[in-house]
Amino acid sequence: MFILTVWGVYELTRHWRHNATVLSLAAAAALVLCMALTRQQLGYWQDSETLFRYTLKVTQNNYIAHDSLGNAVF
Repeated sequence: MFILTVWGVYELTRHWRHNATVLSLAAAAALVLCMALTRQQLGYWQDSETLFRYTLKVTQNNYIAHDSLGNAVF
């Protein structure tokens, strides 16, 4: 999907006068967004207990997370 998206965006913008500048700025913005989201997610990966408590908070009927949390606590 990523390759398809990049190829499609290139095809749509190849006739633009400043397409390299616009695409570079868009790539930089996407990179900054990914970095911010990664920083947020790192808080949930402090240790196994934190990870599986968060997993149980955002999912329902997740027996694997329950089992893994029990293993992490004991």
